[in-house]
Amino acid sequence: MNTQREGFTLVELLVVAVLAVLLMGAAYQSLMVQERSSRAAGQMVRGQDALRVALGVLEAELREVVTHNDATGGTDLLVATRDSVVIRAQRKLGLVCRRHPSDRQLEIISEGENGAFQVDDYVLVFADGDPTTAADDAWFAARVHGTASPSATCDFLPDAPAANQRLNLQRPDGTSLDGTRLNDVLLGAPIRGLERVTYGLYEADDGGWHMGRRRHGTNELERLVDGLAGPGSGLVFTYLDGNGNALAQPISHAAMQGIVSVRIEAATDPHPGTGAPATELTTHIHLRNN
Repeated sequence: MNTQREGFTLVELLVVAVLAVLLMGAAYQSLMVQERSSRAAGQMVRGQDALRVALGVLEAELREVVTHNDATGGTDLLVATRDSVVIRAQRKLGLVCRRHPSDRQLEIISEGENGAFQVDDYVLVFADGDPTTAADDAWFAARVHGTASPSATCDFLPDAPAANQRLNLQRPDGTSLDGTRLNDVLLGAPIRGLERVTYGLYEADDGGWHMGRRRHGTNELERLVDGLAGPGSGLVFTYLDGNGNALAQPISHAAMQGIVSVRIEAATDPHPGTGAPATELTTHIHLRNN
């Protein structure tokens, strides 16, 4: 009589099935942990890249900001708060083709993506004075209060192109400009156009926060970097004097010197359980003419 058993019993099959389920569950948990870790690492990298872009924009703009004792008669750091900053930023550039001191006019050639100079533009004009010495070189501030058709060619350039703008200038406060100042402006001298720009932390329609840039006199808001933390941590400006001490707000123009410290932080991980920490970066930007 053959008593040898063939195959597996029901109990043995159940044991094998349970062990297989346990192994598959452990493997699934391991894959989930790896996926979450990978997602958290990717989020951190993307967050750091976005923060570097934001700081790069602010560094490029703020390093051009001039402080008191400049020809502007004040500072190009116009409004300084904890979560925003208003500055005069260079947006246009031209070259002087002809001077009309008695009429307080300059004929210039200007070009670029920001277009021609407009009425009420704030400008800086380079006055060389005596070209044999740098002791009298200076920028002086003015405001465009009118434009007219130019008539001059730019004879200092090889191709002698025609000027494309004639600017009527006045002092920044709206009073009459001393026309004799234009006698020190040499042909070919640069003229810079500055625009009032606000950088700040703004709330998006979806409830998130982003760093944006707004041009003065317009309602257009340019979104620069998304995914920031909210007020108090997403974008924080700290203003320091020449010795590195924090300045109390509101800040007087006389104190506008030294360093602007910028701290920017990405929003925390929107997926609970990934363990992704908040990403933040800080930079210190030294202002000009300290």
